[in-house]
Amino acid sequence: MFKKLAKRFYSWTNTKWCFRSIVGLFAFSAGWIAVSSQYPMAYDEDFHLSVIKLYAHHLSPFFSSAPAGTEKLGVFFRDPSYLYHYIMSFPWRLITLATNNFMVQVITMRLLNVILFASSLFIFRALLGKTKHSCAAINFVILLFVLTPIVSQLAAQINYDNLFIPLVGLSMLLTVQIAEKLRDQKKLDLTRLFALISLGFLTSLVKYAFLPIFAAIGLYLLMSLVLRWRRDQLTPVNLFIQSAKQVSVRKLILLGAILLATGGLFVRSYAPNLIQYHAIAPPCEKVLSVDSCMANGPWKRNYDIARAGLTPTYNRVQFTAYWFQHMAYNLMFALNGPNSGYVVGSPIILPQVALVLLLVSGLLGLGLNIKRLLSNPVLLLFGLIIGIYLYSLWTLNYSAYHQLGIPVAVQGRYLVPILVPFYLLLVVSITHMFHKHVWVQRVAASLAIGLMFTGGGAITYIARSDDSWYWSNKTIVTINSGARNVLSPIILSQIKTTVRNP
Repeated sequence: MFKKLAKRFYSWTNTKWCFRSIVGLFAFSAGWIAVSSQYPMAYDEDFHLSVIKLYAHHLSPFFSSAPAGTEKLGVFFRDPSYLYHYIMSFPWRLITLATNNFMVQVITMRLLNVILFASSLFIFRALLGKTKHSCAAINFVILLFVLTPIVSQLAAQINYDNLFIPLVGLSMLLTVQIAEKLRDQKKLDLTRLFALISLGFLTSLVKYAFLPIFAAIGLYLLMSLVLRWRRDQLTPVNLFIQSAKQVSVRKLILLGAILLATGGLFVRSYAPNLIQYHAIAPPCEKVLSVDSCMANGPWKRNYDIARAGLTPTYNRVQFTAYWFQHMAYNLMFALNGPNSGYVVGSPIILPQVALVLLLVSGLLGLGLNIKRLLSNPVLLLFGLIIGIYLYSLWTLNYSAYHQLGIPVAVQGRYLVPILVPFYLLLVVSITHMFHKHVWVQRVAASLAIGLMFTGGGAITYIARSDDSWYWSNKTIVTINSGARNVLSPIILSQIKTTVRNP
């Protein structure tokens, strides 16, 4: 019986309606949270909207100094991650002209963020298609991504990740297309190469967390060029010259101008910080006074912890174990904003079990089939990006832990930009382990999705929240309370929340 149901599920995932349903499920889940949640939500929503408001009264994307009364925003004016705020300041201007209702303004901005994030689903679908795996496998991975509870919660708020994530996917897609043409046609696609570099510069201005991904992409393309050089005795310089001859002079000038403009913005944003402060984003105390920095919540938290003189108790191995456990936990929970002291809704047990099983079995399969998997050029790119990005993130968190004595800013949401490629690697690794038993693959996939559905999308948020999480609106509170009562017996888990410092 279960085999038949699994076969039907597999047949459905192989259809075009499957992906459309996934997009619809995501839009409904993220839209529900966006409309329901009081302002501000957990992931610095107040910070992001405050900076957007400043740009709405500032024509240039650059500030020479901190405007008066902005101490709580820290040194945002020296932060190279400003492009999202500058871009979103334009719809904010239009929204505030159309209505003075703050709730409507915030919800409209959130829904724009949902649309931005939703674009990444289409980009990731095209990207995964380059791996040559089945439509069913691709749709399964994207469905798994959409059902991960933190995804809908992140997409539902005003946050620069919602622009960053689709740009990361687009950068990967352009990289694959360049490498594909280099491998199959022995040509360097200059149009896409220039577009990729320009996009990389701009994405680094949305969030400087793109820098390690940018480095991984550069390393991958360099490897592809060296491999072509060794096979065909065609040096990168000669390859570039040959490719340039096939592009019109007018187009080359246009591409060069765009590259210079985006490169200029990149240098303008990063070089002064590196020269003056020897840091990509300078610490607050190096730019402002300590008294001014105390108004910034994260800086004050670190300052108070540092003054306590705590001694680290974890070694690298212990910290790494904690880090992975906390990251996985953060992917599956619900989190309210500062108005409630960051109340945490603990993960629902069944989807948490599904994630653990996926991680354990996937990593085992990856270890057993790593050479075979990485022989696929696209999976090799994914492996490089995931490895370098995770190492950079771990290094940042471990360095902070070593300085402060306790872990801070270990957040699962930082994994979302690489979650789709990572899920695909895990899923493909599992299918390789059971390549002789297709029915096992289908049953496992059906079981995983079934477990994830008990807490996926907006379900964890609805089940773990209470009336204090929502706008002070009777209709919104009533609908969420009713939905929570309906879901309670379905998720097989007691409704409860705990308080935890994020």
